[in-house]
Amino acid sequence: MRQPAQGHPRRHHGHHPTVRPWTWPWFRAAGRRLGVRGWAVLLTAAGAVGLSLLTGFFGLIGDRVFPELINRVVPSPTPPPPLSVRVLQPGEFVARSLAGDEPYLLADGMADPREVPAAALQDSGTYREWAIAHGGQLAGEYAIRLDLRGSTSEPVIIHGLRVRMVSNVPSASKGWFRDPQPGCGGEPVRFAEVHFDRSGPKTTWWDPESGDSVDPPTLTVTSADTETIEVKLSTRVQDVAFQILVLYDASDGSGELAVDGGRTFMLKALSRGTQFYRINSDSDRLVRDSSSDPGSEGWSGGC
Repeated sequence: MRQPAQGHPRRHHGHHPTVRPWTWPWFRAAGRRLGVRGWAVLLTAAGAVGLSLLTGFFGLIGDRVFPELINRVVPSPTPPPPLSVRVLQPGEFVARSLAGDEPYLLADGMADPREVPAAALQDSGTYREWAIAHGGQLAGEYAIRLDLRGSTSEPVIIHGLRVRMVSNVPSASKGWFRDPQPGCGGEPVRFAEVHFDRSGPKTTWWDPESGDSVDPPTLTVTSADTETIEVKLSTRVQDVAFQILVLYDASDGSGELAVDGGRTFMLKALSRGTQFYRINSDSDRLVRDSSSDPGSEGWSGGC
């Protein structure tokens, strides 16, 4: 068999040859001339040149690529909103927009209306606590108040509210509720009424003094100047879940702030099939009053 020439790589048929530079004569001669120290210097210099080239390359693209990559991996923190909203729940204020206290729907089997304590029928706050403890849900109508305050001394313009629907379904609730106790009054504040019906939420603003409907007001708040809005929520035939958003303009732009951290509020309808009870003043007990049961259009109260 013919042998390949000395000093050249062996060729293999059918695949690429294996290259071994250290077997070449000139490579060996150069190695003997350089010695160990020379090779160390040469390799160190080559490594420095390679590192310099890599550093230059990454320096060239780093200003463009790395910031974008970091922004994608670690997004910039969201700035705080320019205003805050404190929510007052039923029982924490006297509602201007309601005829009395808010109704609670108690499902069948959750509580017997004939066993409501007399103390709960004599005081709205006590009844509220009793109803909630027995699974009662806000129904028909209720009101909340929004205390609006700017985060800084920079003015923030409030130019309305928006209701974002989460769900609305025809009510199929069964149960009972008692007549709300009269209590129209409360301090005069701006209030908006949001009514939920088959076509979606409809918002109407009312003047606190005259009681006439008005255009949505434009309000200004800062950290020192606050505004209060009462919001009456009512439904007759739909069980609804929703969020309330405050629309604003600030120095850094416009936006919407979801009330109470984006909380989903819920309101049941007092529709046909629910039973009405009223207070018998002689016995301090609830008695059935079928003549006041909700009809096909549901039940509504109001001043």
